[in-house]
Amino acid sequence: MIICEAEKCSGCSLCYNVCPTRCIEMKYDVNGALSPVVDESVCIRCMVCRDSCIANNKISFSPPIKLFAGWSLIKDDRKSSSSGGAASVFSSKMIEKGGYVFGAGFSDHLQLKHYCAGTPEQLKGFKGSKYFQSYIGDAYTLAAKHLHDGKPVLFVGSPCQVWALRRFVGSEDENLVAVDFVCHGVPSQKYIDEYIEYLTPSLPSPPDSISFRVSQHYIFQLFKEGKTVFSNSYEDDIFLNGFFCGVYHRDSCYRCPFAQKNRASDITIGDFWGLGKNVAFQHDQADGVSLIMANTTKGLSYIESCADRLFLEQRSVEEAVQGNSQLSGPVPVSKARIAFKNNYKKKGFVRSAQCYLNRKKRANARSDRISAVKRFIKHCLSIGEKTFL
Repeated sequence: MIICEAEKCSGCSLCYNVCPTRCIEMKYDVNGALSPVVDESVCIRCMVCRDSCIANNKISFSPPIKLFAGWSLIKDDRKSSSSGGAASVFSSKMIEKGGYVFGAGFSDHLQLKHYCAGTPEQLKGFKGSKYFQSYIGDAYTLAAKHLHDGKPVLFVGSPCQVWALRRFVGSEDENLVAVDFVCHGVPSQKYIDEYIEYLTPSLPSPPDSISFRVSQHYIFQLFKEGKTVFSNSYEDDIFLNGFFCGVYHRDSCYRCPFAQKNRASDITIGDFWGLGKNVAFQHDQADGVSLIMANTTKGLSYIESCADRLFLEQRSVEEAVQGNSQLSGPVPVSKARIAFKNNYKKKGFVRSAQCYLNRKKRANARSDRISAVKRFIKHCLSIGEKTFL
């Protein structure tokens, strides 16, 4: 049974959670994207999966109420976070209220999964940027159970995951604070698995942790017991380079309905790129600044409840949109994306990604040579003009 068009499937796992017979599994398709597979021998044709699917239903968007530039006033939060540490503040507040926090963290085998945290210690795994799609598993079902028991829940995820949860539990549940982030698109866990498998034989020992970013610097790093065993800068790393150029996302990301300033969450967070470009921002940005957008009165109220541990300065929505392209539309499909997708089916991630990066470097080298020739000609012409005069 087809739940939705393959190109529209976001891999949000809502269908997996709503299925009454558990006949749906999330598996990797030929493009490496996590997608639902229905066991027809168990399916009872109730159509709950199809009727619930976010690709088949209208999304309820809200225009932002207020937007802030901000960061955590707790030094360790800001130091250990990718940008301003706003997510850490929101999460800690929920734990203090006796609630639960759902977010993405790595398992012992470097699998990125959504899990539930009920203590400050459990929150540590949520820190840091993760530039690929997390596995939801039963997270929506567990979040719904906590809400049913009267416990408050903070859920942090990609926009499609957040909207899927809101559809699952009822979007008006007052005990749920739904936080999405400005998403640039999600590659597959399978790509990371293939990349690490390729790198591991050349490493001193198999890695047990991973990092994509150090403060404002994009570096792909692998660690073993806290020691770096592999490090590659954005410019030379086949994963990071392709990610930021929009080559490795799943098909649905290129037509993402959530890539706009109107949101389907209570709060949106992200890096505040472009801050101060047109309107001065009189504060140091070296340690990162969070974009914090209140999309509902509940979201604004929650932000205000954390004001004692956040620096907040109200900014315009237009400023945020100018610096964050994903607030005005999804990343377009490029020729590089099409080539990678075709190659992946035959060559796998590493060889396909290497082809992409090598082509890009050759193209950049040609562009640099052409620019150098143009500068030389311009220089010669200017000398000629001076001589003539």
